[in-house]
Amino acid sequence: MHQLGDRYDPNLAGVASFLVPGLVQVVAGEIGRGLLFFVGHILSISIILGSSPDQTYGFHSDSETKSRGMLAIGVLGYAGTWIWSIFDAVKVLKSADAAKCYPGSDPIYNNDLSKWVRFANSVRLRLAMRIRYADESLSKATVSQCLSEPLMVEVAHDAAMIETEGNGNQWYNNRTRFPRVRMSSFLIDKLQSTDDPRLGVFVAKDKNGKYNGVTNGLTDVAFGNSGYDDKSDMGLALASKNSKLYLMTAA
Repeated sequence: MHQLGDRYDPNLAGVASFLVPGLVQVVAGEIGRGLLFFVGHILSISIILGSSPDQTYGFHSDSETKSRGMLAIGVLGYAGTWIWSIFDAVKVLKSADAAKCYPGSDPIYNNDLSKWVRFANSVRLRLAMRIRYADESLSKATVSQCLSEPLMVEVAHDAAMIETEGNGNQWYNNRTRFPRVRMSSFLIDKLQSTDDPRLGVFVAKDKNGKYNGVTNGLTDVAFGNSGYDDKSDMGLALASKNSKLYLMTAA
């Protein structure tokens, strides 16, 4: 059970494991256990990089089978250490007492540990789905476990926060400061062609009330003549000073 003053902060368990496998365990004082997760993860990355195809000729015929085998081992180790680290963090979240954590210091879920459990399980589920081609049986087993646990299923479960330091949301700075960011016509066309409801969230209408994007890949001369300042800004829902910054959503 987490106690006030412990180094193990349940509020950060799921997200810390998502970012760095083994970090939660190290913060908790279980250094050896945490290092096993971390070293295993780094070793797996090393195996992946070491077994990558030759950049010019691809796999050499005399070592192709060995290289592909090592690559598969590296991918499985990479995903396995990540998934198991998150699974371990979920156990901590379930047994923790929110009243003995750090009230007022959780900008994402406001110390609601049940939502952190949903977040950690949802991250684990997404990782499990992404390893299905590398290890189908592990993927199916992990997905089955995740589906038996609480998941992010509605907007109230979204992992988001409002930046309160400095000048606030960085997208707001990009929208209001020089050089100001304008939206791409490629993105706008894609959203419009599929009737995507996110169009009004991502893109603001121009002064004529239309969605008007910048063409990608213009030469300097063409860009100078493109009427850049009259193109659509980022949407206010995305790029206002107090807009939410999303780590992950239930969608």
